[in-house]
Amino acid sequence: MSAIASEYGASTPANIPLETASWMKHHPLWPVLYPLLAGTCLLLMLWGPSGFLWLALLFAFLTFRYWGKVRHGFQHGNANPARLMSVRPPLVAVWSDLTTSEERGHPAIKVLPYPLKTVLGQPLQVGQAVPTASIYQGSEDAEAWKDFTVYLLEEGSADHAALGEMLGRIPPEEWAELDGALEAAGWQMKPGLHRLS
Repeated sequence: MSAIASEYGASTPANIPLETASWMKHHPLWPVLYPLLAGTCLLLMLWGPSGFLWLALLFAFLTFRYWGKVRHGFQHGNANPARLMSVRPPLVAVWSDLTTSEERGHPAIKVLPYPLKTVLGQPLQVGQAVPTASIYQGSEDAEAWKDFTVYLLEEGSADHAALGEMLGRIPPEEWAELDGALEAAGWQMKPGLHRLS
């Protein structure tokens, strides 16, 4: 991340509004399960012990927390350079510097499956820029973050213009870091986190 960061720590905040229906199409489990369990507990409370109220409140809280985390990732997650690394199987490589301070020094690439059939409406092709946002895990007091969670923004937004504009805000030197690392690896990396230093 660069020396200038937002209040949430992102040097280049994604700032993409989340379209909940689009996200649920790709991630239906928790957005459906939590409210379903909350509703079930409320119904059981009508015929059973009042303890079900607390369970209903717990699942309602988990629903609220789930959507809060996803929205936070889309709005305040760091927009990192990412490219489609392969088509069969579809894999995306996302570059980031895991350094917690203003100085760079812990570059990494995370490779993960790409579940969509297009990138910004175009057929899959190796090398395509993929809009992503990342949230980091670990302690700010450590020298580097332990890991980062990647949000594939097209899963929750169909606004190709906004996604393309976001890609254009990523500094050129970060794209160069990603491309250099992929070239050095021969565009062959297994899924997972790859620390480059």
